[in-house]
Amino acid sequence: MKKAQLLEIKGLQTMPTQHIDPEPLFEHQGVTIYPIYRHDEVEDCRRQFWYGYSPNCSDDGVDSFDIRDIAGFQEGVAHEEFLKQAIDDGRLLALVGPELLSAGANK
Repeated sequence: MKKAQLLEIKGLQTMPTQHIDPEPLFEHQGVTIYPIYRHDEVEDCRRQFWYGYSPNCSDDGVDSFDIRDIAGFQEGVAHEEFLKQAIDDGRLLALVGPELLSAGANK
């Protein structure tokens, strides 16, 4: 029996959901960076150190990364500027790999 059928029997209804494409945080050198949200829900808080490089990036997906894993990251640095520098000098590419970056970020 499907979940929706079980809920209907119990007198409960499922909440309709709709996919909304995420808003990019910024685009630089053809790479688009997206924010990551806790549990992939925009209503939940945005992750402080996690970012993605595809519109479908996920809280625990292969297309997400922790900015603290990029060489040279220091607490207190402006994330957007640091990420742009990491794109320019190849540190982001070194972290995520060329095939992932080109498949996810470059539209």
